[in-house]
Amino acid sequence: MTQDDKKHIRELGLRKILQARQIDARRKTVRTFTPPKMNFNVQEYSEMINWMDCELSSPPLLAEISDDVNRSHIDSDTIPDWSITFKQFPVHMQAVECWVKLVTEALGKVCRAGSRDGFISTLLSRSSMPYFISKSVFKVPLATK
Repeated sequence: MTQDDKKHIRELGLRKILQARQIDARRKTVRTFTPPKMNFNVQEYSEMINWMDCELSSPPLLAEISDDVNRSHIDSDTIPDWSITFKQFPVHMQAVECWVKLVTEALGKVCRAGSRDGFISTLLSRSSMPYFISKSVFKVPLATK
């Protein structure tokens, strides 16, 4: 919403961020995420959820943007240039898939009683395995008779 061409939608998004930050400052517990009810029979995407019924929390990607900068963008007619503040994160590559698998295994093993030590030994055995930069470097050992 903060990047919309329409000023009233940009302003709504920036005001919701300021409001969410005030709520986060008063929050004493971890927020439980509940998906808002969606209404697809609307003219603008900003009306798809009822803003009065949903629980707000500030977006982590905009945590480095100060409230004063947000307020200045509310008063301004220009679209904020957030591209300079976003960090670049690799979102899909083979290494990410490997870590997803590893974390899934960890949850399965650690959540059961007495399984934590088995998972630690799995990590140790994986660290002792050779690492190949690409598949072309890997040589299959010859079969021995």
